Amino acid sequence: MISIDYHFSHLLLSQHRIVIWVKINDGEGITHKNAMDALQRGIYFFSALQASDGHWPAEIARPLFFLPPLVFCLYITGHLELIFDAEHLKETLRYIYCLQNDDG
Repeated sequence: MISIDYHFSHLLLSQHRIVIWVKINDGEGITHKNAMDALQRGIYFFSALQASDGHWPAEIARPLFFLPPLVFCLYITGHLELIFDAEHLKETLRYIYCLQNDDG
């Protein structure tokens, strides 16, 4: 059983600890120790990203983060007109077009 230090993220950020990355070369076998080290490094990594109140902060304040994937999925599945009426669809697409990058 693995012993996990749940306060490692605080230590990582306050003491600037560096997680050492280990590469397994071709032909080299994956051992129990390698797998456990990879698992523990992954836990340390995500613990360092987690805020003190338990959530993972992200910049998803605008509806543009969620809206285009929703429109794409509804279009692909053929349900776009079932979810959005004509006026909502027109305004949704206008919003996406106005905020797209110059390269499309």
